[in-house]
Amino acid sequence: MPLKTVTREQLTEVAYAASYVDRDEAKSIVSRAIEMIGNAIIDDQLVKLTSFGTFEVRSRLARLGRNPRTLETATIAPRRVVVFRPSAALQNKIKIAQSK
Repeated sequence: MPLKTVTREQLTEVAYAASYVDRDEAKSIVSRAIEMIGNAIIDDQLVKLTSFGTFEVRSRLARLGRNPRTLETATIAPRRVVVFRPSAALQNKIKIAQSK
């Protein structure tokens, strides 16, 4: 099954159709919401979206890794990663969609 991508433009169209604002205002609202979520993640804040999920930043420790082709070991530097944890409501919707 090919992956489908939801774009910023599609989000703007949904916001436009569901509200009483013009397209430019809907585009501004979508852009601002995405910007706010990104800034919160950058500032190491927990982002909770009810019925959707939670975004958080976690620190990963340095560790040893191995190149699968050469089997050569290398140190993977410590880093910070963004993790998404879906809500129970979203997980249930996914299960229902998969069972159809």
